[in-house]
Amino acid sequence: MVPHQWYTVTVTGRSTMAWSTPIASLEAFRRAGGRRAYNAWRRDMKLFRRRDVMQLVLQFGHQRGVQARIAKLLSVSEGTISKDIKATLYAPNVCQACGGYRPRHFSLMKPEDISPVPAGYSGE
Repeated sequence: MVPHQWYTVTVTGRSTMAWSTPIASLEAFRRAGGRRAYNAWRRDMKLFRRRDVMQLVLQFGHQRGVQARIAKLLSVSEGTISKDIKATLYAPNVCQACGGYRPRHFSLMKPEDISPVPAGYSGE
């Protein structure tokens, strides 16, 4: 047997096809449609989970141990909760005026919070 050669393997009574085996167009379209539907469902569930995570962060506060607590409540991993918090709290949003990105806390800043530009600063 040549390494990296595609071949049919029987695993527990089920055979898998090689990549080079042609399949009917209708079957390929159905598989692609199924993948699209499943990925859309996963994307929607991610948005709902992120909404729930933010509500729980507001309820419990953003302190030590809260991510683990939320992960246990939602039955997902702590890494997933960490990614959700990073995506919602720390991700930039789009400025309505210019279309550029700005940090989320930008609208909460007051002019007196911004440090003055030092004298002689040329922006380089």
